[in-house]
Amino acid sequence: MRGAASEQTQWTNVREAVLFWRAPAIAGSVTALGAWAVWYFTKVPCIMENALAGLCNPSVLASYINLPALASCLAIGGGFATATGGYNFIMLNRERQRADDAEARLQAERERNDQRQARMEERYERLLDELEDERRQANEERRQANEDRRQATAAQQAMMNTLVEIGAAITRLAEQQQNGHTPNHD
Repeated sequence: MRGAASEQTQWTNVREAVLFWRAPAIAGSVTALGAWAVWYFTKVPCIMENALAGLCNPSVLASYINLPALASCLAIGGGFATATGGYNFIMLNRERQRADDAEARLQAERERNDQRQARMEERYERLLDELEDERRQANEERRQANEDRRQATAAQQAMMNTLVEIGAAITRLAEQQQNGHTPNHD
């Protein structure tokens, strides 16, 4: 995957270079072609065919060419091509920098959002743990309260049974006293 991204970036860089340097390259090519044409038509070797065409005398064509003007045109064209390419390159780099800065800001925002989400999930987990602990404690308290009630009910029942036995014993003693009997201690 990394190789594909690298190839894509490389292709993009070559493509961008072609797009932004094509005007200067075309201007340079036209300038070079023009310079070659001037040289070719002014420095033609004098052979039979050229002599018949009247091209052996370079001064015929050279009389129409002003060399300082040609040099100025070539210099201005080269300077213009260089300036255009340089300007395009600078603008491309600025745009790339803006895009990189925007991507960096977006990445930082994503990281902040991820951290915020992680903190919220952590708080949520902590809250769930606290609620689970509270539920466990409430269940334990309910179980303990039920056990306490059961023990209290058992103690009350035992006390009631004891009171009933005491009441029965008192009743028997009272009956025995009414009948004139004294309890036997065997």
